[in-house]
Amino acid sequence: MRSVSPGRLEQLLRSLLPAGEQHGDVARVIALLLGGQPLPEGADGWRARLDWQRAIAEALKPLPGWRYVPGDS
Repeated sequence: MRSVSPGRLEQLLRSLLPAGEQHGDVARVIALLLGGQPLPEGADGWRARLDWQRAIAEALKPLPGWRYVPGDS
């Protein structure tokens, strides 16, 4: 399971989103958390992406004013 601290995630989101923006692309957040390293190809990459999405959703829970809304893809 991937993990990210709530504080680190909030810092990253604030730097990523323009002032007043209230939503962002989880793929961009994952890319920034990975520091430019690509996800694996195929099924392993999809599983890693889902792990990161879960980690991001968990890290947002204690942060007031932030929440993770899953997409359709």
